[in-house]
Amino acid sequence: MNWRILFCDLDGTLLRTDKSLSPATRAALDRADAAGLLFVPATGRFFNGIPLAVRELPYLRYAVLMNGALVYDRREDRALRRAELDVDTAAAVMARLQDYGGTLDCYMEDSQGWMEARFYGELDRWITDPAAREIVRASRRPMEDLPGYLRRRGRPVQKIQGYFRDPAVQRAALEALPAEFPGISAACSLPGNVEITHRDATKGAALEFLCGYLGIPAERAAAFGDERNDCSMLRAAGLGVAMGNAAPEARAAADAVTASNDEDGVARMIVHLLEEDVG
Repeated sequence: MNWRILFCDLDGTLLRTDKSLSPATRAALDRADAAGLLFVPATGRFFNGIPLAVRELPYLRYAVLMNGALVYDRREDRALRRAELDVDTAAAVMARLQDYGGTLDCYMEDSQGWMEARFYGELDRWITDPAAREIVRASRRPMEDLPGYLRRRGRPVQKIQGYFRDPAVQRAALEALPAEFPGISAACSLPGNVEITHRDATKGAALEFLCGYLGIPAERAAAFGDERNDCSMLRAAGLGVAMGNAAPEARAAADAVTASNDEDGVARMIVHLLEEDVG
């Protein structure tokens, strides 16, 4: 297979547990670029929340952001595709999410997150993973009455998120909310979290859009992921690759499994694909 484009989740996939980009993975990405493959990060983060080591890759042009709510052209600094929640829907979803007793935050305006102030002050209590906790701390502004702020601001919402300490409650929210709100998609990407976006804001839909926009058949795309929010992308790609550390749902959606994110699993598979093409 002549691979043309690589879509890659970040947390738990491209990045090591400490959120760094390993030298081996950077070398594999450089090698893929030299062979003419496009590299597209596909993440739940907004663009400025991507680690600098990835953001500053000289060949990085396109990105799938906030689980597919935004497909972004970095070179032209413009959105190619949007799939966002209107304010009324976002406020209703937030109210229902709060019935499950977790935290509450959201992304708006492409590059900023807001979080209910009462949760922002207790991140150690809610988020057990230290690296995930620091991501939230750095990327959210504390806000009193977040739903009220959304209504006053009047802007579309790109992602709503909650963290839960009880996995059973997390699973219940993931299963119930899309049934109650047919216009949304619910997934998770980090331990204990629930991520809610517009139903068309999935990584799989973003992959299909960007491949079509670039004139690349989706079967020439390879995708890498580790969590439930990656499943649609793993299914949409010609080759879906789950990490060795992947959740069962991601493994089930994938065509192949590579080593874990701390064992340079993405790098190993990229090298394999490049050598397969040469062969």
